[in-house]
Order: sequence, then structure tokens, then C-alpha cells
Amino acid sequence: MPMHDDDSPRALRAALSQARGVLLITRPAQAAPKPAPGQPGAASDYVPALPDVFVAVQADGEVFAFNGHVDLGTGIRTALAQIVAEELDVPLASVRMVLGHTDATPNQGPTIASATIQISAQPLRRAAAQARAFLLARAAERLGVAADGLVVDEGRVRVRPSDSHTPAETGLSYGALLGDDHIELPLADQVALKPASAYRVVGKAAPRVDIPGKATGALTFVHDVRVPGMLHGRVIRPPYAGRDAGDFVGRSLISVNRDSIRDVPGVVDVVTIGDFVGVVAQREEQAIEAARRLRVHWRAAPPLPPLDDPEPALRANPAKRRELRAQGDVDLAREQAATTLQRSYVWPYQMHASIGPSCGVAHWRNEGRNEGRDDGRNEGRNEERDDDGRNEGREERHEERHNDADGSALTVWSGTQNPHVLRIDLSRLTGLDESRIEIVRMEAAGCYGRNCADDVCADAVLLSRAVGRPVRVQLSREQEHLWEPKGAAQLMDVQGSLGADGALLGCDFVSRYPSNDAPTLALLLTGRIDPAPRMLEMGDRTAVPPYDYAHTHIACDDTPAIVRAAWLRGVSALPNTFAHESFIDELAHEAGADPLAFRLRHLADERATDLLRAVANEAGWREGERGTRGIPAANGRLRGRGIAYARYIHSKFPGFGAAWSAWVVDLEVEPDSGSIRVLRVVVGQDTGMMVNPDGVRHQVHGNVVQTLSRSLKEQVRFHADGVASREWGSYPLLTFPELPPISVVLMPRQHEAPLGAGESASLPGAP
Repeated sequence: MPMHDDDSPRALRAALSQARGVLLITRPAQAAPKPAPGQPGAASDYVPALPDVFVAVQADGEVFAFNGHVDLGTGIRTALAQIVAEELDVPLASVRMVLGHTDATPNQGPTIASATIQISAQPLRRAAAQARAFLLARAAERLGVAADGLVVDEGRVRVRPSDSHTPAETGLSYGALLGDDHIELPLADQVALKPASAYRVVGKAAPRVDIPGKATGALTFVHDVRVPGMLHGRVIRPPYAGRDAGDFVGRSLISVNRDSIRDVPGVVDVVTIGDFVGVVAQREEQAIEAARRLRVHWRAAPPLPPLDDPEPALRANPAKRRELRAQGDVDLAREQAATTLQRSYVWPYQMHASIGPSCGVAHWRNEGRNEGRDDGRNEGRNEERDDDGRNEGREERHEERHNDADGSALTVWSGTQNPHVLRIDLSRLTGLDESRIEIVRMEAAGCYGRNCADDVCADAVLLSRAVGRPVRVQLSREQEHLWEPKGAAQLMDVQGSLGADGALLGCDFVSRYPSNDAPTLALLLTGRIDPAPRMLEMGDRTAVPPYDYAHTHIACDDTPAIVRAAWLRGVSALPNTFAHESFIDELAHEAGADPLAFRLRHLADERATDLLRAVANEAGWREGERGTRGIPAANGRLRGRGIAYARYIHSKFPGFGAAWSAWVVDLEVEPDSGSIRVLRVVVGQDTGMMVNPDGVRHQVHGNVVQTLSRSLKEQVRFHADGVASREWGSYPLLTFPELPPISVVLMPRQHEAPLGAGESASLPGAP
């Protein structure tokens, strides 16, 4: 499925700036906001030449809408289109979303924290409402009536039927109102928005707009991109699998024996820069064979501490204590308590485990000054190195070799969730100005966090630059498993106390979380950035328990990364909730209380208690009912039931809340083997206003499936060199036959603000 320049959103954006018969709602281009200290993301001072466009209404009835976030399989392409169609009063089918393209969409930062509908959709909604208001005012002028005497339906402005002097069918289409004009309006800070009571599109189930193309084989996924003249690349990774900090990173390659693949047909080049090694060939199978047979000699890396049980390594890692909240006196509460419990909860390293290994296509073009540049093959590079493997002078030669970067341009087809951040990384990697780099965002395998999507694009860029032609790089399953940034392990120490009446007196909670700052791999392997240990402040998500303890002390021990890690669905909130909810169950047991009743007693949040009651009612919860309590039932199995609740609190502490969620799980256990079979899940969510209830329901289902898999099966294994889980046999996932029936309860809150729906339902699953 070939790609051409005129297919690009870049071409669309350029055409809109000159088009006639169009209304654009824009704002001056601006650099992305810098991330808060200790938080993920990157920002630069680059400002595009053209203004940001949010909505473009065309005279032919087609509407383009632009958002800097991307659809990771969550259905936001559909939901955002619904928002635009609602505020503009046009058919949903007439709205085309452009997402995440660096030359066409606003830079709204990474697609993380379930923030698209809750936050980044707000300018889009205002822009659509502003476009409607402008067209309504123009219609009022032409029809000679007040704007409040008009109605809009399906992109046509009519006089209200109650105004008897004008027939109801009289009206003007948006196209007629635009004529041949080119209109650009700056995005207003304040715009009158539709009340929820007037919604006709938002809040109604809508089929996913992306499914038909996927079902019919349209070009959707980055894996299917083909560019004229494209070659195929494969990379050979270092033996320190999944490790990205330490003096050995980027400095371990001793030699590459090019003669070892001399008889492999179709080989175009072998590219080595620091510890980056890649091969380029005419055909994909030739690149695979060359990568398999290329003999590469590496220095051994220092051993990794044991991580199959991560608790000792987490405790041994240096940490910086960050106090989050202190209320009352937890020591006094402990002295006054009738019962005190002290527990530790450990969460393992886990994978994003995308079913499709990552893929990227890059096209480096020399469009300007090019004199004196070699052909990019750099024969002999890394063949002879000094004794410590550092290849002194490499960076200086690299800079000199590519001092024509301002005359080059780069297009990358990527499945990234961070297009604008990836552009920054590629600028740092190559020296190209960001204005010369275009990221065309395609769909890819789901990740719900960072897999290798950015890494493989940087690989493709280095290979394309070396050979001067487009290069497609596809990672192997083994490479994806070994090198994708893992969901970090986590350790939670909790001490809590109860009064004689069963009231919660005190909670002392400390979460220890190794950093999940995983720079794009090529930056480290080529020596462009220092492989020193790094540390983000990310262990505080949902760190404060939701229950009304009289005295609390909450802290986070931030520690450097032990292995390569990045955010994974729920980030630290999922392990923190595992600890909070498991601990509240233990306290309820000590108090002799029903787990649901105990929670309701200590929850002041009415939306939380309403949700818990609704989920318990759907599940048929009976107060005081207990499982088999160690005595097998008639079928020889143990049987039990659990309940848990959480609201996802994300972003830099104290953060802000996404949706509320609660689970009830029925399960049984084989006493001899410990094998768990989940019989039924009832899951509820309060998302506030739901743009597409079906989309929310799908997200809840996805959370349940993934969380069951993570809770029952998933744990990354390690050895002294690094990650040991290379394939599905060593990292099994939940299978279809193991899925239980899932009942979903969606709270009717359409009058409330929309909240992030993509991650919250994962939190209560493990406890």
C-alpha cells in the first residue's frame, strides 16, 4: 500500500491555508507546554510557521477537525468526531478527524493519563461551537432575523417553524453561507457551548469510525506502509537486554564482522554507531537473514541484580523520600488502636506485550546543500576501536559528516503515542531542525503506555540516513519483548490501625517506585545522551487511600530505574490500589465486618458509594456471605468473592481524578495446584458525561481483560544479563477460553463533566 506526499495531512494542512470556501478556527502556533518537574514528556522551543487549526468547515459540507492526541485503540477518533458534530450540528459522517500529525495538528503533548476527552478535547469543542456561532450569525444577517430565531440541523440553518412569516423549510446550508470566502477566526477563550440537555450526538452510541477500514484492509497500520524505493532494515541489539543505564550502555560493541554476511544476497549496508548495529537489504527476508548471520562481538555487561522477586532490589536501590500528605498523628493513632496491621505488597515488572511487534518507516531526503557528504555507508566504522570500546572522536566525526542537516528533510511513519515528543527526540538524534521532521501517525498494536514504537522509528531514521533511501524496520517478537520499556515493579509498605469500634484510625503508606523514564533507545546506543541513571516522580498516582482514616501519612520513595521502564496502563496507581484495597479487606476482616459495608462506612464520596452499591446490586452481593474458607465445595474447588473500588488520581501530585470504578469478582481455586478460575466479573464505572457509551463500555471490557491477564499470569523474568522473557511461552497472556462473563454497569451522569475513561477500570481488578 504505497504512500505518496499528496496523501499526507501535511498537504491537507497546507491546502487549507489557501483554500476558498472554508472557515478555519485557529490559534497562533505555540510550543508545547513543558512537563512539570519529575513528569514524563519533553518540550522544545520550536514553533511551527503555520497557525494551529482546530476545525475547518468546508463549503462542500466536509468538516476536518484536528487534535494532537492519537487513538491507541480507545475509540477517541470516534468520540472526538461526535463532539465536533454535536457542537457544529452536522452529520457525524461529515467529520474527519486528523490526529497526532506533527505538521497538521496542535502540539498537545503525549497521549497519556486518559486525558484526551477530559482535557485536550476542550479547545476542539470550543472551536466547533465558535464555528457554528459564526455561521449562525451570518445566516441571521442574510435571512434578516435574530440569531436566536434560527435553528441548525445537519449543517443547514433554518428559521424556527414557530416564526410563521417564514416557512420551516427555508434555510441556508453552511456551504451557501461560506460561498467562496476564506475565513480564519482566532480561537476564542469563551464560547457558549451546548447544554447537555440539547445533545443529539454526544451521549448516544456511535459505531467506531475506524473499524470499516480495518475490516476491509484499508491502509491503517504502520506495518502496512510501503514507500516507493523502500528498503528493509533489521537491528541487532546489545546483549544487555532491556537495560538502559550504566557506563556500558552505548560502549560495549567491540567489532562487527561484515564478511560474515558477504554471501547474503541483497545486502545494501551495515550501519554501526556506538552500540547501534543495523543492516539494510533490498528485501525483508534478506534483512532478516543478514541480521541473523552477522557476527557481532560485545563486551560483557555487569550483572543485573535478581529481579524475579523484585522486593530485595527495590529496597536496596537508593531512594529519595517525597512526603505527599501528613494529617494528624499516625504514631498516636497506633498507640490508641485496638488493632494494628503492618503489611508489604509487591508488584512485579510487567510488559505492554503488544501482540504486533513495533514497526517504523523513515525517509531521509537530501533536499539542499549536500556537497562533500559521503554516501552514508561509512565503511569500516566500528571495525577498529580503542581498547575501551569508546571509539574516540566518533561524535565529532558524526557531527562533521552531518553538518548538512539543514539541507535535509525527514518523514517518519510511526505508531507512536507521542508524535511531537518523538520529533524532538529525532531532532536530538540527527541534528535536524524540527521544522524539517514530519511524523505521520499511523495505527499500531495497542500499548496503553510506551512500547518500542518510538525506538523502531529512530532505528529506521539512522538506517535511512545511512543509505539515502526510505527504510522500513520491523522488530522481531524477541526484540519487542526484551527491549520494550517495562511497567515498573513497585513496593508498598502499609501500616494501619483500627479503633475498638472498628473505625479507621491511622494509615502510614509508603510507595517505592523505580523511575519509568525510558529515553528513545537510539539516543542511548549512539551516545547522543548520557546513560546515567534517571528518575521521574511517578510513584504517587492514587497514593492517598480513598477511605476516611483519622490520621494519615503518605509518602513516595522515588528511586532510579533498575531496568528500562515506562508508564503502563494505570502506572503506579494500579499497584497502589492493589495495596490500598487489599489492606482495607484485611482491616475489614479484623473488624469482623462485611467488605462492602466496611468500605461504605468509611467513604464520604457519594459518587463512590453510589457506584459501589450499584455494582454490588448487579452482582447480587449478600452482606456477610463468605466463601468456602479453605474447605472445598462439592466440586472439590475453593470458591470466593471479592470487591474493590478506586478512583484513578493521576498527573503530578496531588493530581486530579479520572473516572470512578468498582469490581466484584467471583472465582474458584484448585486446592492442589492453586490454579485460579474467574467465574464472573461485574465492573462499574462513573465516567461523568459519556461521549460514546459504547466506547466507554469497550474500554471497560479492555481494562478487565488486560487486568485479569496482568493479575493472574503476567510477570517479566530476568537473568544476570537482563530480561529473560523472550516470547509468549515465557510471558503468557490470558486466553479467550479463560475469559469470564463480564457485566458492565455505567452510571448515568450525563450532566457531569466528562472524565478520563481509558484506565480507571483497571485499578480495582488485582485486589
